[in-house]
Amino acid sequence: MTSTRAIGSTMMLAGTALGAGMLALPIIAGGTGFFHAEILLTIIWLLMTYTGLLVLDVCLTLQTGNNHFHSMAKSTLGLSGQIITWIIVLFLLYALTAAYISGGASLLGSIIEQTWHVHISPSINALIFTGALGSFVIYSTRAVDIANRTLLSLKSIVIIIALA
Repeated sequence: MTSTRAIGSTMMLAGTALGAGMLALPIIAGGTGFFHAEILLTIIWLLMTYTGLLVLDVCLTLQTGNNHFHSMAKSTLGLSGQIITWIIVLFLLYALTAAYISGGASLLGSIIEQTWHVHISPSINALIFTGALGSFVIYSTRAVDIANRTLLSLKSIVIIIALA
């Protein structure tokens, strides 16, 4: 793997890990108080680490190129487990897509309203947001990589400025 591809892959993984859930969990859990939120986030972290290691263990036992959720579920859970896993992954992807489109459309609507003092319906904002980001996916994976690098770099700069 070339250096550029390794950096792009690392930034894609980091962008996924630093997604809405990681940013939203502390904010939502903060309402319970610091002590309870810390315990809750530690338990969530332990569960995520444990399940990640389980997935890694199963992934490493399968042949290279045949170690995806589809084959992992079939080899460990059988055909019925494979079907259930497939359905759960589809629901997860649908929920994530809906959450990102909803959040992005809301943010886009706020920016448009504050900048140009124009109110656009949330459904139109969702179409604009989906069309704008979807165009990167349609164009090429290289365009997605460049967009991800740019957005993750901006996110890092904003975090550094906020912490300073």
